[in-house]
Amino acid sequence: MQRLRTVLLRHARRGDTHFDWMFETPGPRAAAEPMTTFRVGVPWDAWAQLPSVPLTPRPPHRRAYLTRQGPVSGGRGFVTRVAAGTLDVLDQSAAGGTLLLHAPGTPPLEVRWRRLTDEAWELHARAFGPAAAKR
Repeated sequence: MQRLRTVLLRHARRGDTHFDWMFETPGPRAAAEPMTTFRVGVPWDAWAQLPSVPLTPRPPHRRAYLTRQGPVSGGRGFVTRVAAGTLDVLDQSAAGGTLLLHAPGTPPLEVRWRRLTDEAWELHARAFGPAAAKR
């Protein structure tokens, strides 16, 4: 099973605030590739309470964003690290997959993500493991 690093950044810029979800790109060269990046409207802790979460693909980002906070070059706003963790890749394809998200302070989440169109993806999340059974 492949384990990837992931981060959720709050990106604020003129008139727009959203979250950028970034993770190491699954595959044999994960540690060398730019990160898969999606714009998402809500943070991780809200994902399991929603029927689905829309994702907007963004260009791949540099791995420096795993730890970076502060102004974005070119006057493109300011990023604040909201959460970080790891993903276990349970299943993957070019059209999506299933990931297990581990982040400090939150129960593990099973995240199923899939491509709807080139410009629209969605995810479905549910609590995973003993914490989910207690609900």
